[in-house]
Amino acid sequence: MSASEKATIICSKCSAETDFIAWKSITTDTDPIFKEKVRNGELYQCICPKCGNVTIIEYDTLYNEVDKDLTIYFVTSDESYEKAMDLLKNDEIEDEEEQSGVFRVVRTRSAFREKLLIYDAGYDDRTIEILKFITATHLKEIQGVKFDMALFDKQKDGYGFTFFENGKTVGFIPMNEAMYKQVEKDFSPKYPADEKDNLEVGLDWVIKIVKE
Repeated sequence: MSASEKATIICSKCSAETDFIAWKSITTDTDPIFKEKVRNGELYQCICPKCGNVTIIEYDTLYNEVDKDLTIYFVTSDESYEKAMDLLKNDEIEDEEEQSGVFRVVRTRSAFREKLLIYDAGYDDRTIEILKFITATHLKEIQGVKFDMALFDKQKDGYGFTFFENGKTVGFIPMNEAMYKQVEKDFSPKYPADEKDNLEVGLDWVIKIVKE
């Protein structure tokens, strides 16, 4: 079941008080309405009933999508990150069903949304992260494009990688399906078999796999 906490938020624009419900734990088989609310960001929006001002409130969220056997823990501080890693690395869990599936920890909402988009599309985020790294390296070293963030994304022509600098889009490169399959073939044998070693699949994880 999903679990929530209620807080009172003071509007930064008109100072009106608003009750805000933070859904700290979400299970989509019992509460499917949250699938879209997480993806479009509505879950983190507090709308003032008096002036309509929207305040973004980020909070730790444990998200479980049962039909995909997918669990993502979005954390907002170093302390909550350590707690999430301890929880998901719990060696006392002996039930095979509880140990199965995909478990990820993410530190930003953009990374949270990216993981959901990857699994919605039916891809493996480990292969996507390696392919993104290869694509980003080519874009930076061969084409000389400057960027500070890259995300798996979907545009009208299909899936690919969007590159940003200072919050502005500087490019989009469509994903090559053949390249995805090649990366999967070349690197998947190196993926850690224990999901507890795949909890945070990002740049550091990719560099470790590629170096091996």
